[in-house]
Amino acid sequence: MIETKLASLVPVFFEMVVGLVAGLTKESDNSNIGSLNALVMDFALPAALFTAMAQTPREAMIGQANLALV
Repeated sequence: MIETKLASLVPVFFEMVVGLVAGLTKESDNSNIGSLNALVMDFALPAALFTAMAQTPREAMIGQANLALV
């Protein structure tokens, strides 16, 4: 079960680290941040979360129904 949760959260933290490194090394400036945020939030992150949920067994998701309601 912990593997499923990590598979869902690792892409989020990976994107945060990539953004931090890009900012610190001046690979990306403030003029590109809006388009990068749109790419990540509108396409990359939902696709990663969908993939993680599609690979999760149904029983595991039903077991976490209370958490989903919260």
